[in-house]
Amino acid sequence: MATTNIRTLAELREDIKVEARVKGSDNLDSWIDSLVNEILTSALQNKRYFEMLVLNEEIPTVAETDAYDLPDDFMAIRAVRYVTASGSSRSLNDKNHYVQIPRGRSPRYYEVIGENSIIISPILDMPDDDTISIDYYRYPETLTEEDEIPVPKLIAHIKQKAIARTLNYNKELQEMALLQTEAGVNEARGHVAENG
Repeated sequence: MATTNIRTLAELREDIKVEARVKGSDNLDSWIDSLVNEILTSALQNKRYFEMLVLNEEIPTVAETDAYDLPDDFMAIRAVRYVTASGSSRSLNDKNHYVQIPRGRSPRYYEVIGENSIIISPILDMPDDDTISIDYYRYPETLTEEDEIPVPKLIAHIKQKAIARTLNYNKELQEMALLQTEAGVNEARGHVAENG
């Protein structure tokens, strides 16, 4: 399984088709493309890679507001900092169920809610011109034909899983085609017997 020259989705797809013995078939191209995207996303959810790390994404604060939207491509938090307008910063701690928020006035904790929100607490002294700075891992964009694989070290893993699933899928397609052909032959024989 040589993967050293593979860089784009199109190159990976063609390699998968060759190794899965799908001869020049274009009718599986979109299926293989979506399969590669699915396997890539799953691998990135299981392990964090620096290629998917976004640093210092800034979220402006709003006075007396504790909930903020996370970026659309947000997958997981790495670090959260509170940055004042003067430029001083402090890391915020992850608030878990065992933490009771102290009666302090400026932010000390964060909590990710669902897939798209972050809660900062306490917020008594949080003005409009401060910033919440986050480092986070992002979901990959859906790859298209000429897009490069964002984490090259995953190419062998993706290729191995995609070949196995493509072999099974192609086998199922061939079995279905054979059953349809047999059904057509049996139906034709039935018409001949009725008319014969």
